Amino acid sequence: MVTAAQQALYDGLTHHRNSRSEVQVAPHRRPPRLRLRDWRIRTKLATIVAIPSIAFVALAAVQVGASVGQATVLSDFAAQVAIGEQITMLVHELQQERDRTVGELAERQVAPNRYDAISGSAALRGHYDAVDRSIVEFRTAAAGLAQRDAAWRAPYTRAIETVDQLPALRTAVANGSADLTKVFDGYGRAIEALVALLAEPGPRAEQSELADAVSRYVQLARIKEVSSQIRARIYLAARAGRFTANTLAELGDLRSQQYSAVAEYRTIATLEQVQRYQAMTEDPRFRAAQALEEEAVGGAGSRPAVPNAMDWWALSQDRHQLLRTLEQEVLGDAIDQVEGKRSAQLRRTLLVVVVVLVVLCAAAGASLIVGQSIVRSLRALRNQALQVAQSDLPEALERLRNVPAEIPEITVPPAAVQSMDEVGEVAEAFVAVHRSAISVAREQAAMRRNVNAMFINLARRSQVLVERQLEILDELKREASSHQQMEKLLKVDRLAARLRRNDEN
Repeated sequence: MVTAAQQALYDGLTHHRNSRSEVQVAPHRRPPRLRLRDWRIRTKLATIVAIPSIAFVALAAVQVGASVGQATVLSDFAAQVAIGEQITMLVHELQQERDRTVGELAERQVAPNRYDAISGSAALRGHYDAVDRSIVEFRTAAAGLAQRDAAWRAPYTRAIETVDQLPALRTAVANGSADLTKVFDGYGRAIEALVALLAEPGPRAEQSELADAVSRYVQLARIKEVSSQIRARIYLAARAGRFTANTLAELGDLRSQQYSAVAEYRTIATLEQVQRYQAMTEDPRFRAAQALEEEAVGGAGSRPAVPNAMDWWALSQDRHQLLRTLEQEVLGDAIDQVEGKRSAQLRRTLLVVVVVLVVLCAAAGASLIVGQSIVRSLRALRNQALQVAQSDLPEALERLRNVPAEIPEITVPPAAVQSMDEVGEVAEAFVAVHRSAISVAREQAAMRRNVNAMFINLARRSQVLVERQLEILDELKREASSHQQMEKLLKVDRLAARLRRNDEN
């Protein structure tokens, strides 16, 4: 039979067990603060990665900016050098027009009655058309560069201004109002401005090899201009039929300038370019023109000899074309060299950009992987903690509390996180705490079992003593003689009966 006290104790234990199983362990939450220790793991990892990444991006941006700046400078420089093809072509055609013009003008001034104006105008018309086409090509090629490069725009504007004066000069030649000096000055200013524009590309000091490449083709253009002026003066003398003292003095000065220019070119040119120049001077056509020039100018005791105008123009034209071919080759060498530098700089810039992007992607990917690994470990540890708090530990305690006889062995599951880092150490520590709790519970269960056994043993011994006491009381009641003794014995008997019921309980 279950007593009221036993039922109350059972109901209390049941309520306690149910209330523990209903406990919900929630994550620790506080109002958001700016303290570092209150940040989430993802935020902390993002901060750890973001700070050095920002510094790296800043440094990389500086490096990329410098590389892009160098690439832009080299691109503009390459464009300026490439314009040299149109500039040298225009200079070449201007030299052709000038040299032919002074010859026509010289013959008209010396023998106006014998001069055929129609054939002279027709001869110049072809040169005018060639120059006009070259001007259009030059303007078209240089328009974009002149808009975006202020330093190059000023010499370009000066060159265009001198070229724009050519129509007026041609008109003056046609109506006979221009003399030789005006023609030489007009064309000379245009050619000088174009050669100055040709020399305008200026790389940085650390790129001296590019500056040397520019100097070579500019110097060769100067050699070609001096040679053209020599041709023009000999040609006008041939058309006029005589050398003037002024013309001979100018030829002597021009030949001295030519020797100096060639010597300077040999100094700055590469070995291959010097060899090409030497091969050009050994060409039979070049030698023929040079021999006729020496004969015309005279020297070493010989008098100047006026050459045939047609012969001189043909031979000097061959020499001029040889110089033009060499000029194109040297200019092509410079363009190739600049393009190589520009391409190399562009590749370096792209490489820097790719490296920066790869490093940033690698850093972001590594941080994402590490962050997910840490968060995954912490989530597994949290789930294990909730499992232990809500299920495993209460069930184990309940089993130990209701054990009837032998205390069972309770196995604690291993840590949910098996890593060797700090999170794994925390998981192992949590398992150790779980084992300690089970061990303490087993000790308490064993203690309760021993205490219960001790009380039961004491109760049984007391019960035996009370039984013997009752037997003795029964004997005394049978031997009692007086009514008072019987009443006292009955009281003692009732007390003994109550002791026996207590022992039974």
